[in-house]
Amino acid sequence: MSIRRTVRLILLLAFVSSAAPLLAAEPLFSLDFSAEKSGPAVPWLKQHGFECKLGFESLNPRFENGALELSTERPAGGFCAREFPRGKDLKGVKRVRIVWGVNQFPEGADWERGIDRLAIGLIVSFGYDKLPSGLPFGIHPEPYFICPFIGARAIEDKAYTAKYWRQGGRYVCVKSKKLGEPTVTELNVDHLFKSLFNKTETPPVSAFAIQMNTKDTKGKASAFIKSIEFLDGE
Repeated sequence: MSIRRTVRLILLLAFVSSAAPLLAAEPLFSLDFSAEKSGPAVPWLKQHGFECKLGFESLNPRFENGALELSTERPAGGFCAREFPRGKDLKGVKRVRIVWGVNQFPEGADWERGIDRLAIGLIVSFGYDKLPSGLPFGIHPEPYFICPFIGARAIEDKAYTAKYWRQGGRYVCVKSKKLGEPTVTELNVDHLFKSLFNKTETPPVSAFAIQMNTKDTKGKASAFIKSIEFLDGE
């Protein structure tokens, strides 16, 4: 074999070897808002299987600057949720990668003082077992969930328990680089679920939701999310 052919073979093997991890890292499910035209987002969200709940429409959801943007001038809250039916849930999710950011935090949100409000969060639900909410008459039981959120007055990487859904819900603070700039958040939700809830196995992802809640604050807030990926690699 000539030296030239040997070099070509070595380069080809190196390319195949380096490409294999990339192929393995394909998302189990992804959303990318970067190509959406500017305008109201609710019609698109409903068309793509989302349900708007608890006043989500009041958060002025819209597509701008290649992102889904939410904003409010007064105390408000809501979320849009995408549920996966049994058999079509996301099995084997290890990590969640989010590209997002905050333009303005609601003044007064302070998780260390129990004011558990947020400019933006991503609720990730696991399995189908319904756990009590703590609300009157036992209404709105929900599965286990982990909600990463971008916080200003919260400790980075700390898992918080809010007023309701204390048994099955945890809110994990992440930090953004700078107001108005997108940041990449990547969480190993498989490890988090097992450690936070003392479990040996992580159920499939059964739903996820994009949330803003500025109630009990001075209200004004603005945030955006560009993409969401559910990944099966470590």
